[in-house]
This record gives sequence, C-alpha cells and structure tokens, in this order.
Amino acid sequence: MSENIRFTIGYVIRKLREINPLINRRHSNPFPKEEARRLSHYESRKEYVHIHDDGSVRGRKTQLVASIIDFSFIRSIAGVAYSIFGGPCYDPVSLFLLDLFRYLDGIRSIKDFCLILRDSRRGQNYRSLAGIRDDCIPCQATFSNFYNRIGESLYQKIFHVLVSIVKELGLLSFKIPLATDGTLFPAAARYHGCCCFNDSCASISVEEALLERGYDCNGWPYVPYCHLPTRPYGFDPAARRLSFSCFKQCVKSNLPSNLELYRNCPNRANRLGFSTHVSIAQHPRLILEIPRGTERYRELHSLRSASERTNSTLKEDNSILRKPPVRSLRRAAVVSQMGVITTLIDRITRFVIENTIKERKYKGYGSEAVV
Repeated sequence: MSENIRFTIGYVIRKLREINPLINRRHSNPFPKEEARRLSHYESRKEYVHIHDDGSVRGRKTQLVASIIDFSFIRSIAGVAYSIFGGPCYDPVSLFLLDLFRYLDGIRSIKDFCLILRDSRRGQNYRSLAGIRDDCIPCQATFSNFYNRIGESLYQKIFHVLVSIVKELGLLSFKIPLATDGTLFPAAARYHGCCCFNDSCASISVEEALLERGYDCNGWPYVPYCHLPTRPYGFDPAARRLSFSCFKQCVKSNLPSNLELYRNCPNRANRLGFSTHVSIAQHPRLILEIPRGTERYRELHSLRSASERTNSTLKEDNSILRKPPVRSLRRAAVVSQMGVITTLIDRITRFVIENTIKERKYKGYGSEAVV
C-alpha cells in the first residue's frame, strides 16, 4: 500500500484535532468587537462527514472543509482591520467562509450567491456552517466592503496559516524547490489597450521601441553608443543589483561596421568596455538575482510547471481568474489571493477523498485492488 494512502479522512480528522488548538493558540489576539456587537458568529462544529464511493461528499466539499478545519484564527488575523468604535459588524470568519464556499461550489457570481444565501432551503447549509443568522444575511455590498477592509496582506497571512496546517499534516515537506509564476487576467474595464500594437503595425517599430526603452526582453541593457546588448556580470547582494558589461563584443565581430564602432567607442579604454548596474528596486518583476536568459535561469524556469498548473487551474478549472468583475489592482490582488487559497483547499480535499476511497478498496479487496 502506498505511503500516501494513510491520508484518509479519518487520519486527517484525528491529526487536525491536535493541530487546530495549536493554530488557535498561536493566533489568540482578541477581536476588537465583543460577540454582542457582531451580526454573525462563527464557531467550529463537528459535522458528520461521509465520502461516497463515487467521490461525492455528503453536504458537499463545503461541509467537509468546515467540519475538519477550525477557521477561528481568521478572527485574530483580521482584527487589526476593525475598531472598537462604530456599529456592529459581521464576524470576519463568517464572510471569509461564505466566499470560500461559493468558490468551492463553483458559483462565480457574488450576486447569484447572495440569492442562494437568502433561499430558505438552498442557503441553509451555508448559513449554518458560517454562523449566519436567518434574519441577518449579508448582501453584495457587505462582501465588497469586506474585501476592501481586509486587503491583500491579511489574505496572505491567512494563506500562510493554511499552508502551515497542511505542513503539520505532513502533506508538505519543503524538500523540493519552490517556483513562482506570474499571470495576467483581464479586468472589467472599457479600455483594453492599444489594438494597433502587433507585428503588422506600421506606426510602431518594435526594435525602435526596445532601444528607446533601453533593455531587451531579458532585462539586459543596451550600450548607449552602439546599441548592442550587454551581458550579465554578477549580482551584488549588498546593493541588490545586477552588473552588466558589453565585454567589447564589437571586437569579436566580423562585421566591418562593428569594428568601426569600436575604433570610436568612448568605453574602449575600459577592460570590459561599457558597464552599468540595474537594481531590483528599479525593475522588481524583471531583474532577478539569477539573470533572465542565462542557463541557470532556464534550469529554474523549467521547475515552474507546478505554478503554471496553478495558474491554469485558476483560469480554466475553477474559473476564478477568468474575467473576474474587478476594476482595481487592490481588488484584483484580493481575488488572486482568494483563488490561491481555494485551489490549495480544493486540492487537499480531493487528495483526501481519493485516498479514503483507495483505503476502502484496500480493506475490502486487498492490496492488489489498489491502483
């Protein structure tokens, strides 16, 4: 039997009974508003969880997730965004969980989800798991205000706590290299950029645009005098910058025009020719400790498959980043963080469900039945 098959629903529940109290003790800052001034109150409850042989879960994934993980730590993390003054507010754990539930169940529209919440039958399980009273159900504006109040930084802290829970479970060892990858997704904006900027555009020369910008696609600066690209020449960790030199490429060239440039080059007396420095602070998304375009960078770049799969999941599978209705970078950052959190929890629950079914087959039919 595979080592991973031990991560069944029973094993995970037993482990989380030990982990949940530890997480809550690490995040024990009191919430600014006492319980009487909250419009909702989340409390971790043990619900009956049953996984059917076809992989479906009684009460859906939302009930499985809410039953095994105690999300009370979110109240402590989000407390810094609230004040002891002002009127009553919803429990931040309740609003976070409702948002998580709608993504797990594939409900993209917050408007549609709010209609489901208000439905006496379809919204009952959501309200019960999140601690929402039937006479005080949040609306779209409530969620919008919650996103603006919490912001990207607190969502990141919540994500890091969830990652620590997964690590305590034994599902992450951090023994393999970690890779990151950026992605672009459209915003709900009327302006979609210049429609003329393509290969056949007669108004813009790509080569001229690159020279005017001052560096190529790898972030390597051009020599101002001859417009030849420089080459990386080491990273300065103290100054957090990369050094570049031209290494007198024109001397090694067989082109007469380049040799003529060398004769009149103002950097001819320098051992390495033209040299310059570019700091990470200048171009944080472009300049790296390991320069783009180098062999070492290509080796690391090949490890991005897992992060690329995550981006693909966010756009194609659960569609969280497929044209989300956002109009600002702040809101886009929140949606991205929520997408990563949803993907993490969804993959862990899928893994646990698969192992539970495999163990069931193993006990029923022997090890040969386990694929």
